[in-house]
Amino acid sequence: MGEEVLLLEQIAGERVSLFILDRSPFPSAFDQLYQAAVQKAYDVMEARGLARFDFIRLDEPILEWVEIAPDPMDEQFLLTAASAGWDEDSLLQSLLQHSGRDHSLGV
Repeated sequence: MGEEVLLLEQIAGERVSLFILDRSPFPSAFDQLYQAAVQKAYDVMEARGLARFDFIRLDEPILEWVEIAPDPMDEQFLLTAASAGWDEDSLLQSLLQHSGRDHSLGV
């Protein structure tokens, strides 16, 4: 009887998480190369609200993971927001305001 083997390629490189909220980088702008890729993927998926895109930083960035509607209390998200000067309260208020826009538009 044969054995099953799973091969997993590990790509060396720095991992970077980028967040987008309603087609805008959140909480701040990021490199144009990443921004174009993130916005295209966001549009193709017809996403709304908050989304997370994880890349491996290389000469040509590799999209490793996409998470639609990530946990706003995720440690990586909170660290990213804090580095841009956002505290937890203002972050949650902003997310609630954005979610209210969909409701007021009847989406």
